[in-house]
Amino acid sequence: MVKASEPFTDKDSIPTYSIGEIEIVAFKANKDLAIQPVSATTLTKEVLKNHNFMTIKEISAFVPNFFMPDYGSRLTSPVYIRGIGSRINAPSVGLYVDGIPYFDRSSYDFNISDIEKIEVLRGSQGTIYGRNTMGGIINVYTKSPFQHRETTVGATAGNYNHYKAEGSHVGQINHALGYIVSANYTHRGGYFNNLYTGNKADGSDALAG
Repeated sequence: MVKASEPFTDKDSIPTYSIGEIEIVAFKANKDLAIQPVSATTLTKEVLKNHNFMTIKEISAFVPNFFMPDYGSRLTSPVYIRGIGSRINAPSVGLYVDGIPYFDRSSYDFNISDIEKIEVLRGSQGTIYGRNTMGGIINVYTKSPFQHRETTVGATAGNYNHYKAEGSHVGQINHALGYIVSANYTHRGGYFNNLYTGNKADGSDALAG
């Protein structure tokens, strides 16, 4: 302690130190899940293609502790991770597509097309992602036109008059501008007959682009 009557000298000043550059990176920005302290499953584009996954619901049989029921309206699709989820209130499992959050449960039941990979993070992610992530989070990454240049066409058929056709084209105009054009059509014949009309009661047709 320097007394007020004593003169101030250089030796009484606070020492300073020069250090190198410091970089702080949260693991949310780190794409390598293998080095992150989180329980997660990654589905690459090869896995999605080989197993012919068409919707988020269908990965329930592949991802541990993840369950999305295949019943009811697509506008109120619940999602559960480790048994934590919500059917009537705000969702407890978050959904991010290319880093953009979707907080409405009607956004969860969509057809998978032109997807690079899907990550399912189990356990609360609120400290990193914020709201609606008590059970976990689903990260969906679409294909980048700067990494892929391809044209794909596909068609599938199943029982109960279930048909699907899809096609997409990924291209690049220059080093700063790329595009993806895609469309898919799905027809479901239905399972139950309307005894009054004789037609299927739960058939559906969906077109997306």
